[in-house]
Amino acid sequence: MQNEMPIVTNMILGRIVKQKTPPVVVGGREFFSLTYRESGRITIKSERGDLVSGVGSITYIPRGLAYETEVLEEGAMYWLHVYTEGDMTLLGDKPLCCRPAAAEAFLENFSKAHARFLSSGKSFSCCSTVFRILAMAEEAFTPIVGAPPPQLLRVKREMDTRFADTTLKIGDFAAGWGVSEVYFRREFRRYFGTSPLDYIKQKRIENAARLLESGLCSVTDAALQSGFESLSYFSAEFRRMMGKSPSEYVRGLS
Repeated sequence: MQNEMPIVTNMILGRIVKQKTPPVVVGGREFFSLTYRESGRITIKSERGDLVSGVGSITYIPRGLAYETEVLEEGAMYWLHVYTEGDMTLLGDKPLCCRPAAAEAFLENFSKAHARFLSSGKSFSCCSTVFRILAMAEEAFTPIVGAPPPQLLRVKREMDTRFADTTLKIGDFAAGWGVSEVYFRREFRRYFGTSPLDYIKQKRIENAARLLESGLCSVTDAALQSGFESLSYFSAEFRRMMGKSPSEYVRGLS
């Protein structure tokens, strides 16, 4: 992140619902984009990195970056387009995405800024809420800027392969790195923007969604094969992350 705040010359807010679509290419645009996803899931692929934006995620696309995007699941999102003076960046020159711990606060402020934009345009109250959103985004994205220690990357790769193991304990990963659990949790969030536990749950839900999409697994089988021992807990977490229940998700695939 830069130390000097860019001069904002214009800002536009909106809310949109997007249907499931095949990949489309978006050319480099003249503004920086920041979105909050209420529901659904999309992918964004560019020469500067790929990401997946799901429920509760904030996503940043820098000005001038061309990318390919695909709507994997119908969903709604708030969007904020910010124009700045000169060549200064807003939140960096790479696409970023994370599911912040304070996702509800982002939703509240996006909703408030959007309502104020529609009712009174770029009023002081609207602008102040937008700058609050940008400040929150800067704080949320700061942990994922920079290279994580090699040991932490190794532990994360292990989590990527063992996420469905029901015997997993966060303390085991900390011990594998040779650090305390408190330190491990803090460093994981600092570099990856989420807690180790939420990361594992996200991997499990994403895997369950792929199994359901295959049409070869029932909801129960998808839950068990993804590391969930409780079907009710799986359903609750699936709805929280995907915006609908597993059964609703399956019906939406047909």
